[in-house]
Amino acid sequence: RKGQLAQKKKKSLKKNSSMHDITRRNSMPLLILGLLAMTIVPCGASPSLSARAKTYGRTFAPGDGANRAFSRRRGRGRALKRLTANARIHGNSRVAALAAASSGASDESRKSDAKTAVVIGGGWAGFGAMKALLNAGWNVKLFDASPDPAALEGGMRNENGRPVEPGFKGFWWQYPNIFSLMDELKLKKEDVLTPYTRSGLYTPKGLYTQAPIFSDLPRLPAPFGQALYTSALFTDLPLSDRVTISGLLLEMVRYKASEETYLKYDKMTAMQLFKRAGVSDKLIEGFLRPILLVGLFKPPEELSAALVMDMLYYYAIGHQYDFDVRWARAPIAEVLIKPLAQSLQELAEEKGLEASVQGNSLVTEVVVENSEKVSSVKILRKGAKSEEMVQADAVVLAVGVTGMKKILEASPSLAMASPDLRKTAGTMQAIDVISTRLWLDKRVNCPFPSNVFAAYPELEGAGGTFFCLDALHDDPWGSEDKGKQGSVIAADFYNAGNLLTLTDEELVRRVKDVLLPSAVPEFGSAKVVDVWVKRFPKAVTHFAPGSAEARPPQVIPEVRNLVVAGDLVKGLEHGSAGLSQERAYVSGLAAANRLEQVFGGKSSHEILATEEDEEQFQALRNMAVRTDAVARALGLEKFLGV
Repeated sequence: RKGQLAQKKKKSLKKNSSMHDITRRNSMPLLILGLLAMTIVPCGASPSLSARAKTYGRTFAPGDGANRAFSRRRGRGRALKRLTANARIHGNSRVAALAAASSGASDESRKSDAKTAVVIGGGWAGFGAMKALLNAGWNVKLFDASPDPAALEGGMRNENGRPVEPGFKGFWWQYPNIFSLMDELKLKKEDVLTPYTRSGLYTPKGLYTQAPIFSDLPRLPAPFGQALYTSALFTDLPLSDRVTISGLLLEMVRYKASEETYLKYDKMTAMQLFKRAGVSDKLIEGFLRPILLVGLFKPPEELSAALVMDMLYYYAIGHQYDFDVRWARAPIAEVLIKPLAQSLQELAEEKGLEASVQGNSLVTEVVVENSEKVSSVKILRKGAKSEEMVQADAVVLAVGVTGMKKILEASPSLAMASPDLRKTAGTMQAIDVISTRLWLDKRVNCPFPSNVFAAYPELEGAGGTFFCLDALHDDPWGSEDKGKQGSVIAADFYNAGNLLTLTDEELVRRVKDVLLPSAVPEFGSAKVVDVWVKRFPKAVTHFAPGSAEARPPQVIPEVRNLVVAGDLVKGLEHGSAGLSQERAYVSGLAAANRLEQVFGGKSSHEILATEEDEEQFQALRNMAVRTDAVARALGLEKFLGV
């Protein structure tokens, strides 16, 4: 029987998949504040208000066993059902097995007959891949170095038991697949997410600008609506500076005219593009620089112009509503990843499959046989003295740049087999991040629940954000705390290399005594009751100039049973951009679909498209494509300015 299975796998791996690798690039902001909505460009007819429901692959059937009822009532902190089936202890880690032990021999037979995938990494990309693979009939084992990747043990807490999470992430208007997942899990959005919120940007002088809730306003063709509704919201940016953004909008309609054109923009820095487009220094320094520092986490001198354009279009320019954002009412792992993991448990039980989420499990090596296929991975569990070998028919690599570098360094057979992964590991870099959380002794009313710090000397070149969690989370103190509860602030810093070596006390002082009071003076009289500070060196992908060609494809040509998922992949045919949760989740679904193709399977998880371009952008981009084609045919491309 083992020989028959080996023959099946061997035949499957030789089949070629019919996938394209279209170079579609991306980016992401935390708070773009209605970016570039400052000038009016000629627009065509108003687009339809409804998005076209374009999908890839078959529709995910409601009867497939993944629709599960989980709900979380606001303010009550009702615990979701804890996972207990197949719980095992490995060293100091509790392995949360998501498939209960089968009661009959037929279930065991299905488990042994099914292919087994190992997913490395437990973020949105990893869990997206796990979901799609289980739906396609695979056994899935997910490994993550963090202790509790699915919040099955209660989620992250500080030493005093209060809830924390690394970074604070929003859910933007163009997140169709994550919103669809909530529906599939029967999670009410009003129980899981806040309403759409306004945002503020502060400098040492005070409030600089704010973002409205665009979906509360009559929809107009983009970017006319953004321009009209934000025209009175800038306190220190004259109209003469704001209109200089028009040159950048013209660049935006042609930077994707062809793959060659895109790569030329990718080799430019964003600052070079801003200067060429005639954007004023005041607009760059007062607005674009701080926005990029909290969106792509680097200043414009260190970012790919193409990736910046991807980000701006996806989050702020393409449609009036794109910048509208909601926030989770509790740590995301607890209100979304946990119910997803539990639904996968039930799906595995119904299908007689094996599924497990294993925390405190560091993948130390990916083993490639005969330079053509992954055969196993090596795992080192926390507290264990030796590694263990896990056999795999396929592997999903759902890690960031730093994780990929470490795996490649420890996996000589994989490094030898894949030039693409070697190029990614050797070329791409990552960005330092610091997350802090402050619990205060008094309530302070914030004008906006989500905010950006800009141009503060105390940031030392970093981007800064702060969130008023008492206005966003149902229980930011934790259900165990019954004492007096004041405001809770989450403050995060990106491109934070200059701040990493500061003490916790100094970081807290800068947040509490300098940054917060300059934005909201009432914070000056509050006292800190508890703190949490966590440093994440080299944690986030850096989209530097020239990075487009260094990013890995989803399918590694030389190792056909290895796929890559995450924000760093190229060739993902989807409108989501950059460092977004939506893009990460979609990349996981797409990676699983591609594995199915590689192995000759027919299952394909549905992937919902973002809203199509509005008519005026379609017309302008079609014109740019024709212009570029004619210029290249006549040898005049140098006159196009790229």
